[in-house]
Amino acid sequence: MNRTSATPEETFELGRELGESLRAGDVVLLYGGLGAGKTLLTKGVLDALEYDVDEVTSPSFTLVNLYKTPKLNVYHIDLWRIEEGHDAVTSVGLDEILEAENSAVIIEWAERLGDAKLPGNIVKVAIDGDGEEPRSITVSKGGGSGDDLRMVIQKAERRLDLLRAETIVRSFNIALGFEPVGDKIREGDGKTPEGEFFIFARNPESRHELSLAISYPDVGAARRGVQNGVIDQETHDQIVNDIQAKQWIPQETPLGGRIYIHGGGCDGDWTDGCIAVRSDEMRELYEAAFTGMKVIIQP
Repeated sequence: MNRTSATPEETFELGRELGESLRAGDVVLLYGGLGAGKTLLTKGVLDALEYDVDEVTSPSFTLVNLYKTPKLNVYHIDLWRIEEGHDAVTSVGLDEILEAENSAVIIEWAERLGDAKLPGNIVKVAIDGDGEEPRSITVSKGGGSGDDLRMVIQKAERRLDLLRAETIVRSFNIALGFEPVGDKIREGDGKTPEGEFFIFARNPESRHELSLAISYPDVGAARRGVQNGVIDQETHDQIVNDIQAKQWIPQETPLGGRIYIHGGGCDGDWTDGCIAVRSDEMRELYEAAFTGMKVIIQP
């Protein structure tokens, strides 16, 4: 399901819709940046469960809040402060929480779960947008986070595969940057980057139909940039700090940026380093993708 929320009230109401169908054993995974509205949507869920929403706060510091509603217990988890390299499941005692009777779980910053496998009925909610702009909200149900879709892009074969586990569920022909061979090194080189990334934003109003932003430059690109003399150590450190904070992936750097998967066609390599698919297929790909989704780009 895809929705556009023009106001905070509409985000709250979508939360109410989710809350009306929430059952024991459900796990709601929330994806989205700072200020996207994850806690507001959670308040809508709790309002539908007849809980005082004034008592619902983001558990950024406590990590876990427990709300005992008349219908079921709801564990509200925030993984924002889980340090890089730490196991999010262990840090919040998620295994024990998931075994609690008559309980549902809501997890903010769910991308920090990585490849953890979760039992129960999974509901994924990706919220794109911040500030005063409308939110694009995608809700998908079914499957655990360990069974999430991922993208694998084969540059040499000009193909993007959607995989669940080891099974290809859909393939798309693609176009690459105008200098397609080799890894991206610097802004303007026309190369499509290689490595392991994730979708960090979804743009429903792209000039190329729709677009999915890829987390380039990453830490590896910053390290290579220093070694190659493309950036200095100060720029390297700023990029790494921004990436580790996950507030935003730097886009205006000498290493390049603004790498998207978008529409526009795949007849010949024509982008500045992005991955392009047929415009009539981009909607399908956009609806399948979510913030935090893994993207592997191979030579």
